[in-house]
Amino acid sequence: MTSKRIKIGKVGVNSGTLMVIDPCHIKRLFTDRAYAESMRAAYNRKTMGKQVHTDDKKSWLAVSFEAGFGDGLYEVWGTIEEFPFAGHTERRMTKVEIKLIDTTRFKETR
Repeated sequence: MTSKRIKIGKVGVNSGTLMVIDPCHIKRLFTDRAYAESMRAAYNRKTMGKQVHTDDKKSWLAVSFEAGFGDGLYEVWGTIEEFPFAGHTERRMTKVEIKLIDTTRFKETR
């Protein structure tokens, strides 16, 4: 099994938060209550993010979290691996990473 890390693109942030959501659920998030819940979840310093539910609390819509130091443009990277499947090889995304803070810029100097 081989793996390859690729740059998928960049995501722009204007609210200081990010959300991971299945695109088919975006319409369901357009309620005042769901939006407020997603913002509260993102700015929760204790959990650093949280699950966002539908208004009836029966379904999970997304995960919302604070984005690094706030607004900006963040790189999105994916890891692709190959898997044997039905006599051939399939490539699948196994991991997605968003680099929110370049920690190398904050190395402690003594």
